[in-house]
Amino acid sequence: MILSFSRAFHRSGILLKAQDFYKILGVKKTAAEAEVKKAYFDLAKKYHPDINKSPNSKDKFSEINTAYETLGDKEKRKIYDKFGLNADEQGSKMNRNARNYEYEESFFEQEPPERKKGEDIIISIELSFFEAVNGCSKTLNYEKLGICGSCKGTKAKAGTQPVKCYTCIGLGFVIIPRGSGPVQAICSKCNGTGYIIKQYCPPCKGSGFNTIKHSETVNIPPGVDSSFIVKSQNKGNISTSQGNSGDLCVKIRVKDHPILKRNGFDLHSNVKLHMGQAVLGGFVEIDTLHGKIEIKIEPGIINSENLRLTNYGIQHLPPNSHMRGHQYVDVQVQIPKNLSKRQKNILEELAKLENNNS
Repeated sequence: MILSFSRAFHRSGILLKAQDFYKILGVKKTAAEAEVKKAYFDLAKKYHPDINKSPNSKDKFSEINTAYETLGDKEKRKIYDKFGLNADEQGSKMNRNARNYEYEESFFEQEPPERKKGEDIIISIELSFFEAVNGCSKTLNYEKLGICGSCKGTKAKAGTQPVKCYTCIGLGFVIIPRGSGPVQAICSKCNGTGYIIKQYCPPCKGSGFNTIKHSETVNIPPGVDSSFIVKSQNKGNISTSQGNSGDLCVKIRVKDHPILKRNGFDLHSNVKLHMGQAVLGGFVEIDTLHGKIEIKIEPGIINSENLRLTNYGIQHLPPNSHMRGHQYVDVQVQIPKNLSKRQKNILEELAKLENNNS
């Protein structure tokens, strides 16, 4: 697979002086092809701008590649050995390809492999009404994809080690001489990893990853409701392409309360009054998040009237956790179906008084 490096040089600023290519690569003129190649790879690894951050690394790397472009090609090497850089008409054909070139910036900027995030893990849990309202902590035990415990991610069988790829000498790429300049390609021997595994790890089958058991404590904030998702970043499956791990997503389901009904951050409840309480008023006991309290009923309250208890609702979620909802109490006046004789006489007398006053 050839990467998108196009030309290694373009005509521009740096003028290549007449130099000894053998001296640049540190080999003798009688050096064999394999010796030249090894010397080039050693120097390329040392001065590659992605590895060597010194100011002159690009120029040095350019110089090394220029030398290898000639000495790594049998025909160009013959011409160079015969004519050198300041050659006559035959030598100038090679010279035009080797001088007055500057390394393109893009040559040093290899497109990094796509780093995909690991897969998320979704776990559903059930909370009691008060666990959801007040917040809580839950310890969850689950399985996820992680680093293989046997090979520690090396992919090699326990007791063995990956060896440096002899083709790319551990770089993960090779430089291929071309007429228009060298191009960089992923090493086909090691698939760009820079190393070779002779015995793969049996438990993970050479993937470096395996299913592991994991325990995670998740903090549930006050105010969550059913279908709310609490995320713990990077606590999901590990990425198989050097990206971030996935998230642990905890989906909430909240049990109902027998008396208090939730609507967002507000609560609703009912209070039943008999006719005397509705007419005369008084005090009644109701349930709240904080236990039972007494509230005052004003005389003459009517059926279905709503009483609001300010800030007796549920705490809002961040960033509004300083706010609370309200509790609304729905008044239900009970009309008796069966009256005692005394009750009937009292109501009849009340009716006569009302008629006389009207």
